[in-house]
Amino acid sequence: MMMKKNTSNRWVPLLSALSIVFSAFLFNCGDNNNKGEGNNTEQIATEKAAEKATEEKKEADAGPTEKEPADEPKACATGEVDCNGTCTNTSADDKNCGSCGTACATGETCKAGKCESSSTCSNGETDCSGTCTDTQTDDKNCGSCGTACATGETCKAGKCESSNTCSNGETDCSGTCTDTQTDDKNCGSCGNVCTANQTCKAGKCEDNAVTCGTGETDCSGTCVKTDSDVNNCGSCGNACASGESCNAGKCEAPSKCGPTTISFSTDVYPILNASCSCHQSGTGGLKFGNVSETFTNLAGHITAGDPDTSNLIKRMESSASPMPPSGKIGQTDIDKIRNWICQGAKNN
Repeated sequence: MMMKKNTSNRWVPLLSALSIVFSAFLFNCGDNNNKGEGNNTEQIATEKAAEKATEEKKEADAGPTEKEPADEPKACATGEVDCNGTCTNTSADDKNCGSCGTACATGETCKAGKCESSSTCSNGETDCSGTCTDTQTDDKNCGSCGTACATGETCKAGKCESSNTCSNGETDCSGTCTDTQTDDKNCGSCGNVCTANQTCKAGKCEDNAVTCGTGETDCSGTCVKTDSDVNNCGSCGNACASGESCNAGKCEAPSKCGPTTISFSTDVYPILNASCSCHQSGTGGLKFGNVSETFTNLAGHITAGDPDTSNLIKRMESSASPMPPSGKIGQTDIDKIRNWICQGAKNN
């Protein structure tokens, strides 16, 4: 069925233009004084108005225009992504790896959306900065890329080891092949050093054999007299307690007789001669004469080694019947005589 075209509106622009022209004509006729440039301006305006009315009439006759449809997103195949109007697989595109605009560097390729070295290594080798290498034997990439062995070392089974090849049961100790069974500086293992008096035997440090003199014993490489050595009394390593002495290979307590040797002629006799002058005439059964006579006459009044039972000491320390009666002998001199008796009352 044909639709009747509505033509009533097509005359509206034309009538509007004619109305403007007619108004301008009346204006010009009513003002005879307007001349020159004013008349020209009004004429130009009238002509432009007429042109506009004509264009509007043409548009009305043509009817409404249809708008062009907007651009729609590009449809890409499954697994592809639209990157700036181009469908691409970001899992394998070196310029769009993983996402649009992510480009891989030189020597890399896009694998599973990640930039990786483009080198293809085989036989158990590893790609180290674009170079296939065996990290089990590569001195510059030992065990892993970038792990370099030191000078004198080589990569063995992925570990840096000394490059020396030892034989005959020797061990590499800091780059030197060593027999740890006999080496005093590496006895049993590298770095185990024996002392100056020891030798490495069968991997153990043992004391050196020492030739000692008569009556001496080899104690850890040192010759000692075990009958008198307080640190090795009777046997090596048997130490006496503090203050004890070693006599005939036995530890003994300190002597009660004092540490200083007392001489009869120089220590005891002068005391007796000065203090006991009455005995020079033999008074009291004890006669003092010269050194020899005095020593001989004291024999019945002292007990060698035991001053407490000696009559001479008892008389000197007695308050009832002291000797000498005047009590002139001081305690220091009495102690000196006691020590002489304790030390054996020798005629020295």
